[in-house]
Amino acid sequence: MCLDLDPGRPLHNARCIAKLAHQFGNQRLVGARSHAIRESFGKRLADPPHRAAPLGAARDRVAMLELAVREFPGLVVDTREIARGGKSYTVDTLAALRAERPRTPLLLLMGADQFRSLASWHRWQALFGLAHLVVVPRPGIDVDATLPAALAHEWQARRIADPRGLRARIAGSIYVQPIAPQSISSTAIRSALARGEARSVEIAGLLPSAVLAYIESNGLYSHPTHAS
Repeated sequence: MCLDLDPGRPLHNARCIAKLAHQFGNQRLVGARSHAIRESFGKRLADPPHRAAPLGAARDRVAMLELAVREFPGLVVDTREIARGGKSYTVDTLAALRAERPRTPLLLLMGADQFRSLASWHRWQALFGLAHLVVVPRPGIDVDATLPAALAHEWQARRIADPRGLRARIAGSIYVQPIAPQSISSTAIRSALARGEARSVEIAGLLPSAVLAYIESNGLYSHPTHAS
């Protein structure tokens, strides 16, 4: 199961998850915070305490995710963090998934920037007992440069180069997933949408047409403050 942390770029993230699913065959992945589940895939929708509150309403985030995953059979949107309400800690979501699947490897998918800030997360060291961390490179970000001492220790002790190692244990490893990175961030996407550039080439290549249509028909991200 693979838990994805960033609903801001649903198409790119769904492709990352689909690639992992292909590598693992029948191994299921689950993603969160916008929670897309493939009996093993997911994303997250609730408000993570270590980040500013997402701009889109929960129902809009769910709707856009459902539209985004349609081209990837097997991916389903899991709304458990929305149902939970309030601030949402990754460790709590993983603990719930682990209780449901005590013998299934769980994969926590995150960007290089998120990994570098991991030591600021709630009970971050407990994550390694619940899941493997799969880090997706971001342009211009050196994953392991000048990490905090505690995180650098975990990086050195847990990093693996062979993804087959993620099957050998149910949790505890760090793996960097080689995949073509996208230079545009979710913040840049929202800024372009706020400027009325929804149909620009850079956006059209990252968001499904159905998601763009939903954004336009519901007037999302059109207010100037959404560009910040």
